[in-house]
Amino acid sequence: MKVIWESNDVLAGQIVGMDDLKEQWIIGYIIDSQQGIMYCLVSTTDGLVTPHWPKNEFAEVLTEGGYLPVVLLDRVKRQ
Repeated sequence: MKVIWESNDVLAGQIVGMDDLKEQWIIGYIIDSQQGIMYCLVSTTDGLVTPHWPKNEFAEVLTEGGYLPVVLLDRVKRQ
């Protein structure tokens, strides 16, 4: 299953993952005084934090990386 993320789909605190990996990530953010709100992924396994992107670029990262919201991920794994 492929999900196309749009910037309005990006919500801090949302849990995402990939259908072929057990690891999951929480969408996090920081407030940068120069660039505003920047989004990242935080691993629920070890706390690793990815680089930060503006919301529209972050949506592209999620799409290209094949990340799924955990709600959809659960459905994919049950099939």
